[in-house]
Amino acid sequence: MDADALRSWVTEARRRLAESGRTTIGDVVIGEVLTYFPPDPDGLWPAEPVRDLIEDLASPKFEEGLHTGRFNSRGITFRNPADGGAQERQLAAQHRGWSDRVSDQWPRTGALLRRMADRYDEWARREDDQSEGFGDDGS
Repeated sequence: MDADALRSWVTEARRRLAESGRTTIGDVVIGEVLTYFPPDPDGLWPAEPVRDLIEDLASPKFEEGLHTGRFNSRGITFRNPADGGAQERQLAAQHRGWSDRVSDQWPRTGALLRRMADRYDEWARREDDQSEGFGDDGS
């Protein structure tokens, strides 16, 4: 993907959104859209051009959009009810690993990835709670 083209698109979109008084929701939606920007060739997400935008824009709403978009992009999940939050713990570990890799050069991105990991941990606990008594009473 062309990092310069991405930056130009985001800059122009934000300019137009500001003109129409829709900066806040615009940043959220741009973040949600950029959730789908391809990861780096080594699988690191978000890709470097998006990390650069996170740092340069310093927009909590843009980061909120990335966070929400990433969480929602997972879609519906299926699991053995007795497995609890194993899937979410794996995602939390993945996001923490990415955070560790980027935090020195992209601190806002690292913080965002840690927040995402924390949310997956919360979701894992919820799934654990739901599966805790699975099968004990025949249900």
